[in-house]
Amino acid sequence: MKNKIYGNEGASIVIALVFFLICAVIGSVVLTAASINAKAVVTHRQTQQAEYTVTSAAQTIVDQIVPTTVVWKDSNNPPKIEIPVKGPVLMQQLWTTTNLQDLWNVHKSQSETPYTLPTLLKIKVSDSSGSSKYEELEVYAQFSVDRDFNITVKLSSEEDINKPAAYKEVVTVQCIPTYNNAGRLEKCEWKNAVITKASDV
Repeated sequence: MKNKIYGNEGASIVIALVFFLICAVIGSVVLTAASINAKAVVTHRQTQQAEYTVTSAAQTIVDQIVPTTVVWKDSNNPPKIEIPVKGPVLMQQLWTTTNLQDLWNVHKSQSETPYTLPTLLKIKVSDSSGSSKYEELEVYAQFSVDRDFNITVKLSSEEDINKPAAYKEVVTVQCIPTYNNAGRLEKCEWKNAVITKASDV
């Protein structure tokens, strides 16, 4: 019978390879976790910046909407309004450049579809993001007026208002109407605005 020869000269190499594989797996897991965490931090920062920017733009819109009063002068269709409109500059411009006939048609027909201004308003917001260098960020606003002259402003960091964005907000302002004894609308007032986060982000 032949004698079997035993030796352990290669055992250290096997152990070293196993140890190397374990370290490689652990290193890979750590790098993956770090990469995911870094992406999460960047995404959170971008979302937070978008929130601050859109919120700042929304507050600017509020300051340019309320308080405003529009007085209807006659019973024409549509009735003329007193110029200048009593309110911030933005509302003065909107009420003097908007097609009153379209607004009045929505009101008289009690249409469920509000009148939407054909052009978007672009708002530039300065943001330092914690650094000394300021950057101008753009927010887009879409104005619409419903049959009761309530105003809704959709704000988004995307030029396409209906496109998903990092953050969106909506400004709503209820109209307070005044009617005469004959039931004719004489005056519209906008006093209080509400800012809410949009649900279709």
